[in-house]
Amino acid sequence: MARRLGRAILSDELVAGGGTAVTASVTHLQSMSVRGRTERAPLASSEEMQVWQAVRGHLRSLETARSSSLAGYEKLLRASADAKNLDTLYGVVEHSVQDEIRCIKGAVEQLDILMALRRASANTAESRRKKRKTEEIDLPETALEDHSKTLELRKARSSGSMEENGRMAALQSQLPLQRGRKVAFCQPPRDGQSGSEEEWILATVMGTIHGDKYRYVVQDAEDESTGGPTWNTTIDSIIPLPNSADTLPSEEYAIGTRVLALYPDTSCFYWATVQGGGPNTQAHTLRSKSQRRDADMLQAPYKLMFYDDGADVKQVPAYLVVEHP
Repeated sequence: MARRLGRAILSDELVAGGGTAVTASVTHLQSMSVRGRTERAPLASSEEMQVWQAVRGHLRSLETARSSSLAGYEKLLRASADAKNLDTLYGVVEHSVQDEIRCIKGAVEQLDILMALRRASANTAESRRKKRKTEEIDLPETALEDHSKTLELRKARSSGSMEENGRMAALQSQLPLQRGRKVAFCQPPRDGQSGSEEEWILATVMGTIHGDKYRYVVQDAEDESTGGPTWNTTIDSIIPLPNSADTLPSEEYAIGTRVLALYPDTSCFYWATVQGGGPNTQAHTLRSKSQRRDADMLQAPYKLMFYDDGADVKQVPAYLVVEHP
């Protein structure tokens, strides 16, 4: 009798508080409390950390409340139906169950807040991955010259003249770049944003400027079919993408090498660190590259860890991975 009474009391109480949902929430929340960091996105702000600590606090309180309610429940089940302290025991169990419900609701509310914060953080990070559509820009000659001079000074400090630069020396055989060649293009800073971070996009060579093999007109690769914006630029702001095995680096990028790579499912290039993979050119030094299918080597994926992208390792085809400028 007492056993049936105790079960009925607790059943009614839990149903009144949304028993099925509460029980499911307990299981879900407790499983979350013991998951490793690898199953969660890294907390991106102190605010998110504070909210997560609040969730953990509710879960610790829930554990205490549950232990108390279970202990009271056992006492209630062992009590006789006519026990004088039956009402007191019921009151203790009821109080403990209400504490459980409050802890669960508090944890769920904090989790809702945390999820909203994480979505906002994810959207912010994703917006950095997506290239904004830009208005058509044709830099005037003065702006083009200023931009070119800045790049020339930076290059001169590190490697001297264009002919002495290792990258340019290797590139000479590919110049002039042919119409339709895909390149990584560093967009010039907009007015008033001279100190902004460099933004590299996937672009297509539309042709040379006055036949000069160091000056080009390029277009956003996404806008080829719609006749979108074009830019007048120089070879200093362009990194041609490999289009054959012969245009791949003579040696694959070693683990730890910093490269520029197209972020998956976007048209923007970002800094990344090589974690492995690649076309394995070193293993075929005794064979000419032409003996291997170009497509196989170009599509061979590098394993990359992108900057500001947590510890995720993504695979990017070799033809979309270029030397760090």
